[in-house]
Parts: sequence; C-alpha cells; structure tokens
Amino acid sequence: MEKVELAIDKLIGYFDGCGYTTAATYIRRAKIGMFGYIRRWLKWGLISPRASSMVERVMRELGRRLKKTAYGWSDKGATKIARIILKRFTNAKAWEDYWQNKMNCVGNVVINIGNYKCFSQNSGQ
Repeated sequence: MEKVELAIDKLIGYFDGCGYTTAATYIRRAKIGMFGYIRRWLKWGLISPRASSMVERVMRELGRRLKKTAYGWSDKGATKIARIILKRFTNAKAWEDYWQNKMNCVGNVVINIGNYKCFSQNSGQ
C-alpha cells in the first residue's frame, strides 16, 4: 500500500510539474480516502462493508428500505418500521427467534387464499 501511495505522489508531482494543476488536485483529493477501507482491514482485521463507515452503510440501507416500504406513512408508523428494519438488519437471528416464539406455530400450518392452499411443515423448533 505504501508503494502505491508513493507512486500516486510521484504522479501528482509529475502533473504539477507539467502544469496540469487540475488533474493533480483531483488525484490529491482522491488519494485522501482511497485506502481507508484497506487501512481499516489491516488495522483491525475486520472486513467491513465497502461504504466508508458501518453507520453510513446502515443508514443507506435504512433509507432505501423506508422509501420502498413506508413512503407517505406517518412519523409514528415510519419510526416503527425503521425499528423493525434496524433489528432485522443488525441481528437477523434474534428477529427470527422473536417471531418463532411469538407465532408459536407447531405442526401443520394451512393457509387458504381463494382456491389456493399453502401447506407448511413446522416442527416448532
């Protein structure tokens, strides 16, 4: 990574020397955040999502889902659905366990919709 950063610095110096100040400025600014993901990976050993931070990734996902699901809802309703989305996104296993206990379905489950029947085998585990 250090070798690549030195090569980028040389490129910036070359552009400055040739009078391409706009290109040099562009690359100089791009270099600031270019290796942030790799630095975090090397420092903590954590492969995080490719967004610049975990909070940014969660907020992007929350916004995307709220726009699809809760568009035009009241603040109260949107807040409730946001809590559900955050729970499912951050701890999917706990969310599944909660609903498995809440529904308390044991044995066969049959859903009738018009002329259609849906069967499900649920052992209650």
